[in-house]
Order: sequence, then C-alpha cells, then structure tokens
Amino acid sequence: MGLPRGYYAQTWRGSVASSVLFPILYLAALGIGVGHLVAHHHGVVDGQTYLHYIAPSLLATTTMQLGEGESLWPVLACVKWIRTYHAAATTPLEPDDILFGKLAWVADESVRHGGPVHGHHRLFRCHPMWWSLTLPFIGTLVDARFSAPLVAYAARSQSDASFTTLYRFAFVPMFLFSATFYPLSEYPGYLRPVVQFFRCTTVWRWHERRRSDKVHWFRS
Repeated sequence: MGLPRGYYAQTWRGSVASSVLFPILYLAALGIGVGHLVAHHHGVVDGQTYLHYIAPSLLATTTMQLGEGESLWPVLACVKWIRTYHAAATTPLEPDDILFGKLAWVADESVRHGGPVHGHHRLFRCHPMWWSLTLPFIGTLVDARFSAPLVAYAARSQSDASFTTLYRFAFVPMFLFSATFYPLSEYPGYLRPVVQFFRCTTVWRWHERRRSDKVHWFRS
C-alpha cells in the first residue's frame, strides 16, 4: 500500500484537475458562456435553458469517453505489452474473473468520475429533482454498454492501429451527432440523416430521457 499511496501523494493534483476542475470549467463555458449567446438569440432550447439542455449530454458523453479510454489501450497493454493478464491467468483466477474485474474497475472509475460531474450539475441546479442522485449510477450502465464489447475487441487485437480509426469514425461522430449540443431541428438538412442514424445509440436515448424529465420540471 505504501507505493500506491506515495505515488498518489505526488500525482493527486493532476487527478483533481482532470476530475473536478476541468469538468466545472467545461460546463460553465458551454452552459453559461455559450448558453448566454443562445438565450440572447434564440431564448430557450426545447423548452429549457441551454444549460439545462446540455447538462445530461455532458454527463453521458463523459461516461462514454471514460469507457472508451479504459477499454482499449489499457486492455491491449495488459494482453500484449506488459502482459499483466498473462500473470493473472497463472493464478487461480479464471478468464471470467479477469474480465469481470476489468469491468468492475471501469464501473468504479465511472462512479468516481461521474460523481464530481454530477456534483457540478447540482451546483448549477441542472438536475434539481430527487432522481438526479441516481444519474452517476445510470451513467455507469451507459459506460458498461460501451466498455464490455470494447474490452473484448481490444483483447483480440494484434495492435492498436484500429483504435484510432474507431475514435475517428465511430466515437467522435457519436459525440458530435447524438444531439449532444443541439436539437435535431438545428442541424442542416444534409446532416440530419447522420443524426437520425445515432438515434439507436445508448447516448441518444440517455439524452432524450433525461431532457424530457427536466422539461416537465422546468415548465412546472
């Protein structure tokens, strides 16, 4: 325990900055900064302020990106580069145990990172209702939906060459075109089929469910 504790004592500032400071600046820049411009030119977005509109998107995409980051290169490293999983396989652990342990770690990371993000949203009154306390845990389920197949894919990959392609042609479009920042009506006509394609994703469904609940609160 001494080594991890001593290591974290030297690196905690970066961890706090990435999990606490950066998300609150991100939310303030988009929700308040861009939101002020949106309110000035268009008023409300789908019956709510832009801050309330974008908050569930940021929570969903944060957990999605965490699942991606923890499930590709770290898994390939443990299989091929540093061979941590080979060492684990020499113990009484079964392959299922290693897999479930990895998914449990990703879930733990999701809760630990999603908790501060949710706290920032509460600070800005983005999730004022009681059910908002469940959002970090629901975000963990979103994370698991992305993490499980990516772990399986990374474990069978021979190199990380395809990971960049996945990010470029799957994750980044999903981030941009899942109605994360704008409602469907605001996209130009030639992009709407692309946005419609992402209706089948977990991120889109998360966005729409959380926003519909908040619209009822905002109008009441």
